[in-house]
Amino acid sequence: FPLARSLLRPSPLSHAEKISPGQHHSPSYSSDFNLQRKMGVFGTFCQVCAMPLQQNCYVSVPDNPEMLAIYRGAWEDAGNPPAGPLPIQFGPEHEWLLRAAALRCTPAQEPQALLGSVQDGDLTITGGGPAPPRAFTDPLPETVDLEDGVGERCGVHERCWELAGKCEFEDIKGIAQGESWQELEKKYHAQLFDFQRMREKDEAWMIVDPETGSEEGQRNKARILQMLGKPA
Repeated sequence: FPLARSLLRPSPLSHAEKISPGQHHSPSYSSDFNLQRKMGVFGTFCQVCAMPLQQNCYVSVPDNPEMLAIYRGAWEDAGNPPAGPLPIQFGPEHEWLLRAAALRCTPAQEPQALLGSVQDGDLTITGGGPAPPRAFTDPLPETVDLEDGVGERCGVHERCWELAGKCEFEDIKGIAQGESWQELEKKYHAQLFDFQRMREKDEAWMIVDPETGSEEGQRNKARILQMLGKPA
């Protein structure tokens, strides 16, 4: 890949496979995860709603449309224009994608959730909550490994965690094995989330903040609540 100006991490992609617009990886993203990780750039997906925990995506390079560059998302790209046109024009209604919660996978992990932003499988911690039931004195790490969804902890959107009632991982761990989640995985999960394909399929409403008052936001909220097994 040519590297976008927004590619901040020194993760070389010279050994990554060439991907042309419209070409997709194997539907089984998880089976190729070790390869994706070696490439240094990969997505992490919410274990509730199946949408990405970042806005990272491929963009076509205008001077060479058969090659793709990597856009790192709004938070890291402040003031740095992407190398080409974005598949989605990210706005305030998409900022919720950038706010992640890393839920503990076992009761021994404290606190229950760590909040932050995700890049290449790592959540950079900005806070934690709610407070643990007993004194928590160990210093928090700077980052937590989420891999493509579940690593040291389970990755979800902070918004999805709130809709789930700030529950434990145990309460949601089966969602990603369900038919609805798996269908979205096959359609949109690759090395990075396929925003281009989502737009072409007219399903971009799924990345609109579910707590907005817009029709698309309310439609997405109903979808997420259905995946949680809760009434809309």
